[in-house]
Amino acid sequence: MPLVLNGTGTITGLQAGGLPDATVLTADIADSAVTPAKMAGGTSGGPAFRATNSGTQNPSGSTWTKAIMNVKSFDTNNCYDSATSYRFTPTTAGYYLITCKAIFTGSPPECYVSIYKSGSQVGATNFNGSGTGQTTLTCVELLSANGSTDYFEQYIWTSASGPAASGMVFTASFVRPL
Repeated sequence: MPLVLNGTGTITGLQAGGLPDATVLTADIADSAVTPAKMAGGTSGGPAFRATNSGTQNPSGSTWTKAIMNVKSFDTNNCYDSATSYRFTPTTAGYYLITCKAIFTGSPPECYVSIYKSGSQVGATNFNGSGTGQTTLTCVELLSANGSTDYFEQYIWTSASGPAASGMVFTASFVRPL
């Protein structure tokens, strides 16, 4: 059965001879704009941020160290603390795409970048081997947050003291409600 869009937002199936057979789909084409609220399932969107570090950080060997992400590029809902806790505490319940990145210099034998949720590690990326001066690691996770007490942090780890972490980036973006 061929389908015809008649210009009013109705798709009609045609029977033999071109006569309308049945309405297959009707849409409101007067309100066809894609908006963040429509994409978020009726909410007005949610928090997003991007933070970086202002220099380098030297984690202690074999110790998980919180990344000091003290420079905000943006923070749509004021949910990222760049002064004391260096954590993202989203105020909208939903799913978030969280990313963290670190560049390790000094040829670390083993290094990690990790995402922590409410104090527990939930994702990590590592390099295990002998570096050649610089190793870039990125960790990406899609995680849920309850909108009140859940929070996210970036941590780094090296197997030996000395390698510096720089070029660190920590981001989160609301994807959709729970």
